[in-house]
Amino acid sequence: MQTTITSQLTQIKNERRLEKMNERIIPIFQKYNIPIDNENMVAFMNELYDTNISINNGLLSKGGADFENIISHKLNNNGISFREQVVIDENGIIKAFNTTTIEECFHKVDFVVGENIEIGRSIEEFMVLSCKTTCRERWKQDDWSLVTKPKKYILLTVSNDYPPSAKFQESETRKIITENPKKRDNRVYKLNYDSLISEITELVER
Repeated sequence: MQTTITSQLTQIKNERRLEKMNERIIPIFQKYNIPIDNENMVAFMNELYDTNISINNGLLSKGGADFENIISHKLNNNGISFREQVVIDENGIIKAFNTTTIEECFHKVDFVVGENIEIGRSIEEFMVLSCKTTCRERWKQDDWSLVTKPKKYILLTVSNDYPPSAKFQESETRKIITENPKKRDNRVYKLNYDSLISEITELVER
């Protein structure tokens, strides 16, 4: 059975959860020397709850990075040329790579696919992959791609909360890939992750 992106993310999350439980929950048991009396029970439960919330928040914040790492490995394994975390200005001109300081620049692109991706070149010369584990309204962060259009733009997600086809303005050069399609999936291009590499190579070979 083929391993899915969702199962990989779940495995990473569970491994991290176990690691954090060993680091932080077991010492709480030891600290309160279970079995404990009623007075200590309240303090124990409060600390256990706060620690659990902290772990969950940490896991959520890392989910997007794990997703991007999986996609990065997939591209590398298939010999695809790309750059990650590409900073562009409001005109779609590449300004920097892998920086947390965007300053006057406009947007940070998860993956830019193509050859000779360099500062000063336009995003319109390349393909863009945008990774969002869940979409909701976050996909609108990439509305710039409707004005400064890449050669192809693909929204990558593992959820079923992606936008409707018309609202997304789906087209031959603007598509959605998910492994969890809606029951009423109105996408014109019903793509999953088996389609990702072919979508890239199809553009490169034109």
